[in-house]
Amino acid sequence: MNAIVGFTDFLKEPELKKETRIKYINIIQNSANQLLQIIEDILEISKLGTKQAKVKEKLVCLNEILLEQFSIFSIKAEENSTPLSLKNGLSDEKSIILTDVTKLNKIISNLLDNALKFTSIGSIELGYNIIEGKIKIYIKDTGIGIEPEKQEIVFVRFSQEDKKLSRNFGGLGLGLSIAKENAKLLGGNITLESEKGKGSTFFVTLPYKKG
Repeated sequence: MNAIVGFTDFLKEPELKKETRIKYINIIQNSANQLLQIIEDILEISKLGTKQAKVKEKLVCLNEILLEQFSIFSIKAEENSTPLSLKNGLSDEKSIILTDVTKLNKIISNLLDNALKFTSIGSIELGYNIIEGKIKIYIKDTGIGIEPEKQEIVFVRFSQEDKKLSRNFGGLGLGLSIAKENAKLLGGNITLESEKGKGSTFFVTLPYKKG
């Protein structure tokens, strides 16, 4: 909010150069988007905390859901020069499942957003496999990674592995908590494998309810 108010005042300068004006407008837009995301996260975590979130299952194509998320985040990935790839584990016909599409989208989008935020060099891969009768979706990145003793902390509300991250990357530390609680509502869970400096892989394990 400080950035929005401050740079809006700067735009009032009558002799401001065009390049500088565009730069300030971009800062205002980015700050507004971050503020909107924070508000949405707070509303979502409040709903989850008061047990108001209800599961509404319907038949959906998992491949289509992943493709939609891939299409959205591939644009952001290109802007960051971070290649994003997609690997499906089933054909379109076999990937029709019974689940809550809204909650599944929230899980995947939060994990992809997290991967993009902390991966400046390397690549990100989104995909899934069927293992022991369950769907195992994974988001693998080559980002900054997480220390083993701090891997559980990242799923706690308002927590991040390093307090400096909130200053460098923004956010309140709610994304992973929201993803994990939505996964539990769908009868699944989220686990993590990571090594500091070498990247992270988040696994979303869900029931494979065939359509």
